[in-house]
Amino acid sequence: MQKLYIIGAGGFGREVLGWARQCPLCGSEWIIGGFIDDNDRLIGKQIHGVEVMSNLEDYYISGEEVNSSCKTISDKIMYLNSLS
Repeated sequence: MQKLYIIGAGGFGREVLGWARQCPLCGSEWIIGGFIDDNDRLIGKQIHGVEVMSNLEDYYISGEEVNSSCKTISDKIMYLNSLS
């Protein structure tokens, strides 16, 4: 199971969180790992039950995570758009 980290905990990041939670595959193929945001005051806080884990500068993303996450996110957003 992969973790989904959402870059940015602002308005659009919260929207992505909402989309991710609506997707029927959430919890079976991937779980929400947290937010990554450059606002250091948010680190450690919860937004809609999801922790802001780190800022972009301090969070290390491996190439494998980036490739699989981008593919997973784009597939899920396309799926959610097809339901509208």
